[in-house]
Amino acid sequence: MSSATPKYAAKSTLRSIKNFSKGYSDMQAKVREATSNDPWGPSGTQMDELAQATFSQ
Repeated sequence: MSSATPKYAAKSTLRSIKNFSKGYSDMQAKVREATSNDPWGPSGTQMDELAQATFSQ
C-alpha cells in the first residue's frame, strides 16, 4: 500500500460529504467521481453507466 492511498481515500470521503451537503443528485455525484483528479481515472463500469444515462435522460 503506497503512502498516496490514504490521501485519495480522504479526498474521496470529502467528495462524498460535499456531494451530500450540496444536494447533488446521484448522477451528478457519479459524474463528479468519474471526473475527479484521481490518477487512475474512471473505471470502465463508471464510463458505461454515464454513457447509458446520457441517452436515457
